Amino acid sequence: MVVTVVLLAFAAFPATVSASSGVATPFKAAFSAATPDGFADFTCSGAHIVNKTVKDSETCLITGDTNGFVAGTYFGNPTADIPPLGVVPWFSDFNSEQASRFIATFVDNGDGTWTMYIVAYYT
Repeated sequence: MVVTVVLLAFAAFPATVSASSGVATPFKAAFSAATPDGFADFTCSGAHIVNKTVKDSETCLITGDTNGFVAGTYFGNPTADIPPLGVVPWFSDFNSEQASRFIATFVDNGDGTWTMYIVAYYT
């Protein structure tokens, strides 16, 4: 299965804040991912953190066609099989770089929406 991702919005804020684990730049993004029955819409916010390692940490609300999502934690190295999306890599919502590894946790909100928590690492 091929996953189609359509970038709807991308905003990286120039403001940089100091974080205990490095320098963090906040960002927001929205995109859609193809599912077997339509599109799931992701609305995300997070931080791009640069220290000894580079990582993104973000939270996404998933709406639209959420049929087939399965609650759980998925590990990508650099891809993961995420129902219903199939085997997918993760690309940074901050600068579009492909992650070398990631951890994504999907939570069913019980109202037809889902929340995804993701931490992605870049080498």
